[in-house]
Amino acid sequence: MSSTRSIKRIIVLLSFLLITPEIYAETFCALRDPTDSILNLFPDYSSYRSLVKDVSADAKRLLQKYLPFKFHYKEFGKHTLYVVFNDQMPIGIIHVRPEKGQWGINEIVWALDMDFKIIGFKFQRCRCITKNEVESTEFMQLLHGQNWQTLNIFLSASTDVINGLTTTISNESRSLALTVIRSAIKASLTTSLVWGKELRSLRLLSKDDELTN
Repeated sequence: MSSTRSIKRIIVLLSFLLITPEIYAETFCALRDPTDSILNLFPDYSSYRSLVKDVSADAKRLLQKYLPFKFHYKEFGKHTLYVVFNDQMPIGIIHVRPEKGQWGINEIVWALDMDFKIIGFKFQRCRCITKNEVESTEFMQLLHGQNWQTLNIFLSASTDVINGLTTTISNESRSLALTVIRSAIKASLTTSLVWGKELRSLRLLSKDDELTN
């Protein structure tokens, strides 16, 4: 009887491990408090719209092609994107990314402009003691205005270390800083691949409405 119970416990454990990537992909990709989070990153916003999509197999293949580092295939599942408006004009995008860290899952809220460039970020959840250093103004300025292509310069494909940040980030913060940079690359690239056409159409429609009013 004890052997049967042990086998059942092992099966349950294995089942949990198998579905964990799906939970990881889908649970942490949304804002916990949209109003406060968006106001923090876009102080002049008036409204927002949520766009929920599954990252397709084709998009994942393109991610594998363009990302300069490896990722878990099930990391990209169902995601919620937030388009932020000032009146009728879209002024930016919020993309939440879950990233594995030393002390669990880090949830990073990314603010992008309509060209998928980084405006800023904040941690929605992070237990790392060096997060304040990574959230510093100096580090954010390094990322501001960058997209997934230009952010690649901060990574060395051969040694996977940060280049050009020695005066901004301490040795203790390097690991978290690397996680944030990779997250920024994924946020910019995923947004452009999955929602790009829809966002460009939305921006064109908003400009047409502005001209006719």
